[in-house]
Amino acid sequence: AYCARLFAEWGADVVKVDLPDHEPKLQERLWLDRGKASVVLDWRTPPGRDLLCRLVGTAAVVIHDIVPGSGGWLPEFLQRQQDVDRALIVTNISDLGDGGPFENRPATDLIVAALSGICVINGHKDSTPLREPGNQTALVAALAAFIGTLAARANVARGGQGQAVSVSALEAMVNVIGPTILQCSYQAEAPKRRESADGFLFECADGQVSIIVSSQRSWQTILDLWAIE
Repeated sequence: AYCARLFAEWGADVVKVDLPDHEPKLQERLWLDRGKASVVLDWRTPPGRDLLCRLVGTAAVVIHDIVPGSGGWLPEFLQRQQDVDRALIVTNISDLGDGGPFENRPATDLIVAALSGICVINGHKDSTPLREPGNQTALVAALAAFIGTLAARANVARGGQGQAVSVSALEAMVNVIGPTILQCSYQAEAPKRRESADGFLFECADGQVSIIVSSQRSWQTILDLWAIE
């Protein structure tokens, strides 16, 4: 939903397709569906399936989050449609990826965050792991899918063929902590949680101050202020 919203904000004509029994939450209507047209049809029935196929025939990009291996007829249809429309781009966003050991396993934001390792390095050093606030795994995956789909569109604009863009939220989150994984591989030890303020926040008279030294001039300014004190 967020990936498609980004396209809508960039000027694309986005049509959201919902099942009749889908009841969108307030957040979904006001935030994720902003700028989208809406169509309600039941693609589980022959008439609805026919309407969806006709709608796909008018699209340049199809974005869906059907779990790989459990989508019934739709993924196979989209693959066949790409054989007919060589410029069509089909973007699939899943939690745990396509073809791996967890391919058909249902997941939540917490599960994806925990499997990626982000929970291990988040939180206080003497407490249990914590997940990031908000639905970070879905947002990071949507951004990766948006970038991948834009790259595919650029390829079509240069005369190339459409592509199948497959994005895993788990892989996207692992990429977020790539530097930590690299550090652990060289240090041969698991990452450790630390206080989130370590090295960044310092107590002062009226609260806390964040100090980031980005240049020699910045460091000299800190020394000058220290000397005044």
